[in-house]
Amino acid sequence: VQFDLVVARHVKQTKYFYGFVSEETIGTKVRMHFLSSSLHSICRWLLMYGKYIEIEQPEKARDLLMELVEELSAHHLRQSVEK
Repeated sequence: VQFDLVVARHVKQTKYFYGFVSEETIGTKVRMHFLSSSLHSICRWLLMYGKYIEIEQPEKARDLLMELVEELSAHHLRQSVEK
């Protein structure tokens, strides 16, 4: 996962809860490697960093993050229509 430097400093407190293994700085990004038994949990955590992250691999994690975004969007769109 690549994090923009803007948010990377905030990740330092919680990354260990999600299986943090290593990190390297690449220009304006920090690439972090995680080993987690729960892809769903780590994707929900990454969701809060929005446009400031990029999941490089695995592809299944990118797909899951997209599903979570679509689910969240549909939920809030539905609520605004109901009002």
